[in-house]
Amino acid sequence: MLSLSNTRTQASPGTYMFGFSPAEQTERVVSYAISNGRVKIAVLAPNSALGDAVTAAARETAEKQGVKLVAEAKYMLQGAGMDTALNNLVPAGKKPAFDAILIPEGGAALDTIMRGLSARGVRPSTVKFLGTGLWDDADLLRRVNLESAWLASSPPELTSQFEKRFLSTYKYAPPRIASLSYDAVALAVTLATSGRAFDATTLAAPAGFAGPANGIFRLRANGITQRGLAVMEVQGGNRKVISPAPTGF
Repeated sequence: MLSLSNTRTQASPGTYMFGFSPAEQTERVVSYAISNGRVKIAVLAPNSALGDAVTAAARETAEKQGVKLVAEAKYMLQGAGMDTALNNLVPAGKKPAFDAILIPEGGAALDTIMRGLSARGVRPSTVKFLGTGLWDDADLLRRVNLESAWLASSPPELTSQFEKRFLSTYKYAPPRIASLSYDAVALAVTLATSGRAFDATTLAAPAGFAGPANGIFRLRANGITQRGLAVMEVQGGNRKVISPAPTGF
């Protein structure tokens, strides 16, 4: 079964979490940041399963490269405790101790976060903002100033092509999850037309598959989907690839 969920804890043999994994996106963008000299990384995340997963992924990725997170702070989903979290990250009268900050937030709270950080001297000129696929959203980038930020997501050219075809056919823009459905159906068609079985061995092929909307992916035996992700930089409200997605596993 292919589930469009991205909750890794629900994955199991035969039940594949096909959704975009915030933890995997975190691993990609944090690894890229460290390899490009950003070794003092902080995390500001919601106090939720998502926040826990992203924080753990950032911590583990950093440790694998011999780096430790310099700060971690969390706030409630409704934004409660935001000032406390921000003050813990940047105490009054002090400069930020980090040169990059990961913020896995795409909702209304992001506006509050960005204003709060700016008021405390945390600006793109001195600190690199890091994000997950939650920032892979043209509407969000028009609403929130994330200029020069880095984020990890699926290859944008493939997703854009899918969205244009969808819009042309159905006369409305597709929700992001539609691209996952498209790739899932494409996988089923590929297996059916090639005569391959829909069994665990075929689905967990080490070489993986190429999704027409989101690029390469590989279904692992434990039910987790591994994706080939690109790192993008926000430039003028648009996303520019600065580290291309891999072409194979």
